[in-house]
Amino acid sequence: MFYLFLSFLQKEVAKRMSQMNQEPPEHCLSGKMNLWDTFTEAMRSRFTFDQDPCKLYNEQVLVDPIYEVPPTKVSMLFTLQYRVNKKLQQCKEYFFKFKSVLPV
Repeated sequence: MFYLFLSFLQKEVAKRMSQMNQEPPEHCLSGKMNLWDTFTEAMRSRFTFDQDPCKLYNEQVLVDPIYEVPPTKVSMLFTLQYRVNKKLQQCKEYFFKFKSVLPV
């Protein structure tokens, strides 16, 4: 179960690192914004349902990837994997019993 959690965590860390290597959006850097850019960004944020790219970028940088891996996903996949493996093991036993009965 720990290996499953670790693999999910590594995938999340890799995704986060690739996102962090990108440059932040231009309008997120306050030193590079002029009055018109500030006005247009304020209007865009008020009258659209789009997610704020600055907020998304900051979440990608500041949120630890360990919080992005839900324990329910890990436990459900572990349970599913355990049950499937048990059924396959039983099928393998039945197959070898059947094979031993067949005349060669």
